Amino acid sequence: TGIDHIELRMLDLNPLTKLNIFKEDIYFIHFFILYISTFYHRPFNRYRQVRSIVNHKRAAKFESDEMFILYGDDEVPVKVAVKGLLDRMRRFYHELGIEEADQYIDYQEKKLQNEEERYCKKVYQLYKEDYVKKGIKKAMEYAKED
Repeated sequence: TGIDHIELRMLDLNPLTKLNIFKEDIYFIHFFILYISTFYHRPFNRYRQVRSIVNHKRAAKFESDEMFILYGDDEVPVKVAVKGLLDRMRRFYHELGIEEADQYIDYQEKKLQNEEERYCKKVYQLYKEDYVKKGIKKAMEYAKED
């Protein structure tokens, strides 16, 4: 019983880089998983599952400063919740003396604070006319680099 593996399927789909994921995101994921693995985990019951689905759907629409997620017994702006998480991660790694994590937390915080730094905005600007055609062209360019 317990977790057999973790599959993060939404992370390696970034057309802005040949490898489909930036190094900074890989390191952040590493530090994030290590951080959350230290939590005491309560049973994941139906109530928590429903709240997770609601938050996932809301987060997928993350365009607005007015977007709220369920957080504890409250609804809070997603930027507030994420900023709090990043701040707690930073403190956690500082207490352990692992300041290397700062640069990867900063990288994520920059995207949180500046909408133009978010991948969805950059991809939209680059591919808005014809995502499929431009995407195939970019994939062919990447293939030629090998």
